Amino acid sequence: MRANAVQSAAYSGALPFQKSDAAEVHDASAATACRAAMPAGNAVTLHLEVEPFETACEPELTACAMHVAGVCDNPGCSVVFAPSTPWQKYCCSACRRCAVNEARAVGHKIAPALLAWRQYKRAKPGTPEADLCRAARRYITQVQTAWAADRSRRRAAAGGGA
Repeated sequence: MRANAVQSAAYSGALPFQKSDAAEVHDASAATACRAAMPAGNAVTLHLEVEPFETACEPELTACAMHVAGVCDNPGCSVVFAPSTPWQKYCCSACRRCAVNEARAVGHKIAPALLAWRQYKRAKPGTPEADLCRAARRYITQVQTAWAADRSRRRAAAGGGA
């Protein structure tokens, strides 16, 4: 039944970033089984030791800023404010929380596609792995496009610039 809910969500015509009206079926017994299989208190945790984008690409971001200083980077707000530090992007902590939640939502959508793209990027042409890699790249592009359009729409609705 879960596969049908996922299929109907996939073919509902909604963009990947938009919420679908299709109800997701929650299988409580599967969730209980997963929790039972995890060792209590001794689970292996994620140790992703990669520097943040802002650090890794600092020279490029300095040359090509992704936001306007003094304008809230939350597209739903876009208020002009006096930043207390040169790197401040949000007018308040609520706008920062909105941005973090938005980034998490997008990240959760594209994380499986990013892994599939990386895992199968050297797959032999014509294999199911190569097909999955191409599909993952298409999906990532589709989510990026939908996210950028959504941010532009919200910024325009809030009276901010592009």
